[in-house]
Amino acid sequence: MKLLLENWRRYLNEAAKGPQDFIGMSDVIIRVVDHGEGIAIRYDSQRGEQSNKPWGEIVIERNPEGAPSGPCDDAFMVTHSEAKHGWGPLLYDIAMEYATMKGGGLFADRADISAEARDVWRYYFNKRPDVAPHQLDNLDNELTPDIQVDNCDQSTAEVDWEGMETDWVKSPISKRYTKAPTTIDALRNSGKLIIE
Repeated sequence: MKLLLENWRRYLNEAAKGPQDFIGMSDVIIRVVDHGEGIAIRYDSQRGEQSNKPWGEIVIERNPEGAPSGPCDDAFMVTHSEAKHGWGPLLYDIAMEYATMKGGGLFADRADISAEARDVWRYYFNKRPDVAPHQLDNLDNELTPDIQVDNCDQSTAEVDWEGMETDWVKSPISKRYTKAPTTIDALRNSGKLIIE
């Protein structure tokens, strides 16, 4: 079991692509399309679709329509994400940095969250010292009764990836995350990021 966990950790570290992997690629950029409350971040090939190029998109929203998640400390919620294997974490980092610049950071989808997405948030919580987790309260205001702005739906944090009930406060899903714009700065300085 220990060997399996070590192999899985190594796989996560090796599979995730970062700015250094992207900057040297030709004919592809990352485009941030900012509509205010909704933001899409995607890989954009400058010469059409190429199978060897990264592809993917993450969509984040503040106060998404139809999702009564609560004020959630003015953070943005991930409402959609998909990417070529290994290229999703770079989009998540950009989304988190941009959400921190525009509001209270980023938190996980409150409607539906896959086992893979749970792993992403667990990794941010346990393995990324450059990412700051901030505990959100639930909609019953259990943790900070005198503060309303941190109230957020915690239904996805109340169960683990197998559907078993958990202590929601200990879950990485119960938090919002902030990050300094180091990835955005590196990509902007290299001409690989466009914000519209």
